[in-house]
Amino acid sequence: MLAALFCVLAAAPAACQSRSAEPESVAVETRPIALNPSDPGQMSVDRLLYRGGLKLDADWKGFGGWSALQISADGSRAILVSGKGRWLTARLGYDSEGRLSGLDAAESGILPGLDGEPLLTGGAYTDAEDLTTGADGRLIVSFERVHRLWSYPAGTPPFQGPAQGIPVPALMAGAPSNEGIESLTVLPDGRLLIVTEGYSDAPDTVLGWIGGAEGWAPLRMAVAGGYRPAGAASLPTGEVFLLERRFNPLDGLAVRIRRFAPDEIVAGALLEGEVLAKLSPPLTIDNFEGIALRRGPGETLIYLLSDDNLRDSQRSLLLLFALPD
Repeated sequence: MLAALFCVLAAAPAACQSRSAEPESVAVETRPIALNPSDPGQMSVDRLLYRGGLKLDADWKGFGGWSALQISADGSRAILVSGKGRWLTARLGYDSEGRLSGLDAAESGILPGLDGEPLLTGGAYTDAEDLTTGADGRLIVSFERVHRLWSYPAGTPPFQGPAQGIPVPALMAGAPSNEGIESLTVLPDGRLLIVTEGYSDAPDTVLGWIGGAEGWAPLRMAVAGGYRPAGAASLPTGEVFLLERRFNPLDGLAVRIRRFAPDEIVAGALLEGEVLAKLSPPLTIDNFEGIALRRGPGETLIYLLSDDNLRDSQRSLLLLFALPD
């Protein structure tokens, strides 16, 4: 009854889509993307080496809006989550030189709620922003608008069974609707690191916390140049990589990646980190929101995912970079 009432009040078809709990197969079309379309031979940016990229398309209702990403340790599988409450898993392919070359065997479904029932896709309760894997293997999703953390049991396919809520810091109750937990990752000791997009109590910073169900300790993330956190990922060594995004009419769209040392991420700290790379035109650029990491021989592999906001003017892109040790 509540679902039906929401559909009537919303008067929006996206909010009233089918809510089947069964995963669906999705045929995803991929097209290779150069790092620099005007100079296809460019294979590096700042400290990063380019290892290929794909433009993702599907003739399937609900495809797109991907804002969060996880990659398996061997790089063979990807999990994507959208701001409309959908998830997608797929197999990744690479060429003989380790460049990202394909994505297939995709399945998609709808995130379940605390009662185990699929969420109303496109509703205010579905605005997922980031994704991480907890120490116990559970998948943890952060949400904006209705600020919260939900975890899901490990398994294949993912996101089966009811969500479990993880208490968030009390101050999150005062966060603006669209400036909540944009970045989420797990630290080696099992604690979570969460960073907000624009919630601040001091100039040139945004609020963050480390902790979990047992409680939270605050810290701050330094921000500058109009960049704001868009996603986070971590390595077993404790290093954290932050994806940041900037947009203004004068300078346009740009993203950058910052890295933080493990001893920097402590309660009460102001996190500064180091900038590894910045992507701006003429390099391939879009609304990158998802970041995932894995280790390769002598290097860290960095995956970036863009959110097309389900608009024809934007693209769903998956890019791969390598940071040599």
